[in-house]
Amino acid sequence: MENENLNATSLESELVGLMAADADMNGLSAAQRKKVARYVVGQTKKLGFNATNTRSMKFLVQMINELPEQDRKMLIDGQLKFRDFDFYVRAAVTGQGGMIVLLQPSNVYARGLSNIDKNRLPIGTNLILSRMRIGWGTSVAGAILDPASVSYVSENVVAATGIGSCPTALANADIKVLVEDKPIVELPVARFLNQSRTPTGMNVGDGADFLLLEALKLVKADRAIRIELYCPTGTLTGAVTSFPVVGTSATFVEIRMAGVGTVAN
Repeated sequence: MENENLNATSLESELVGLMAADADMNGLSAAQRKKVARYVVGQTKKLGFNATNTRSMKFLVQMINELPEQDRKMLIDGQLKFRDFDFYVRAAVTGQGGMIVLLQPSNVYARGLSNIDKNRLPIGTNLILSRMRIGWGTSVAGAILDPASVSYVSENVVAATGIGSCPTALANADIKVLVEDKPIVELPVARFLNQSRTPTGMNVGDGADFLLLEALKLVKADRAIRIELYCPTGTLTGAVTSFPVVGTSATFVEIRMAGVGTVAN
């Protein structure tokens, strides 16, 4: 993790060095590299000149050639703005088990349910995925069936706060995020639980319960995103551990993907 006190001059020099050392950047002149570095440093200051954003911006510079052609040109010309993004999807999973698809082409933008429309980021929006959160919520006896009407927590068994146990089907599940059918995140859900009580998850900016991803990922604009949740299968009986059925309680899952991203002016 970079030093939070890193100053603008040293960051600009480091960005120029990263581009100069990258063989794929040979198409950029020295003047263009310096211009890009200066622009990125300026945008970093606007977001908050800290370790998390500095790390993300360095990664963005290294990935310039992976950006869509138009966005790459706009970045070089200083025409892309940078913003903090927090994309989410919430779904009812009551009675489900096995593999559950949480984000796919049939998903549409709906406030409170998902701010990702048709499983793609908008044109001009390229996300540097640096942190994720998985939350769960319940409704006793199925009193609430709308995923947008419940509260979500990412804790498990915290008696002092009144939070109950995370459903086994989620706590022991695996999460997979794919872009254009290629996995970019594959982790046990357990990694995401109780982040607010571990040093790794502290002071992430918009909540202490996000998991910081060690490997940054670039999610490009207008690329198909799919999120899959794999509930555990019992090895002795072959039975799938599923979420409680309606009548006992309704269960909901929330996935949040956050980081710095680009947006067209």
